[in-house]
Amino acid sequence: METGSYRVSRSGITLEARAAALDEGLTVTVGGGRSHIGSVAIAQPRPSLRGDGSVSCTCSVWNQPGHKDEAVARPVAERLCRALNTVVVVTAGVHLPGADAAQIEAVERLAEELAEKLLEDQKPAV
Repeated sequence: METGSYRVSRSGITLEARAAALDEGLTVTVGGGRSHIGSVAIAQPRPSLRGDGSVSCTCSVWNQPGHKDEAVARPVAERLCRALNTVVVVTAGVHLPGADAAQIEAVERLAEELAEKLLEDQKPAV
């Protein structure tokens, strides 16, 4: 994977992402509405505690005071980290003024969809 741009939309809400593969790791920026840095998540792969050989991850998150962008940054970082078995950093900033519960849920679903879209490009061809 090189550098890529991605976009998902639903119900008038759009999330955009830019991803760049590093020699070791992946960095992703996710935004929607007025772009900003609200949360940063870094996920590091590790063997699952189940002992079945699967990949899990440890994730740390930094949030700007008052920001709720962790709901986007953390699941995207964790999903990509587990699937790609590499360190992933996600910077997220989604601004929807006066968002209601349904819009927040839509953003969370779009973030999951965005992660799957990135994975389509990131996984090596078999």
